[in-house]
Amino acid sequence: HGSKYMASHPRDDRQTVGGWNMVLSYLRQIHEMAMSNHSDFVLLVFPDTYQLMDKEYQLPQQILKDYAEQAGVAIIDFTPIFEDLIFEQPIVNFLKERGFSFAEIQALHENRIRKYFLDRDHYTPDGHKIIASKLYNYVQRLIAGRAGAP
Repeated sequence: HGSKYMASHPRDDRQTVGGWNMVLSYLRQIHEMAMSNHSDFVLLVFPDTYQLMDKEYQLPQQILKDYAEQAGVAIIDFTPIFEDLIFEQPIVNFLKERGFSFAEIQALHENRIRKYFLDRDHYTPDGHKIIASKLYNYVQRLIAGRAGAP
């Protein structure tokens, strides 16, 4: 109940505002520490499986994107990455038009979800390969950007 409530309620909801204030304060502190040590900082956002394809439960992703944009922090949100790997939008649209709930749509994609997720929020080796690949590409672009810098 707790994480689903938090995932579907705004940042200023009275039950979640304290937690969000703490999380964002810690992120600011970590970012400041990285900057003071001349280290790069990238915010990684990992979804729970119930958030996939269900915008109602993706408020944390939006809050973190807003924070990153305002703070000038790089961010990699793995939500759309895993959505694209697991779901085919035309099929999802077809099922939604016929009244299927997101939970039912996810259940129909259970085998594809299990390819990348061990449970609600832990990854299989294949899931970790996707994450490692995206991080590798990010670091390569960072290095290439530095090599081209004066």
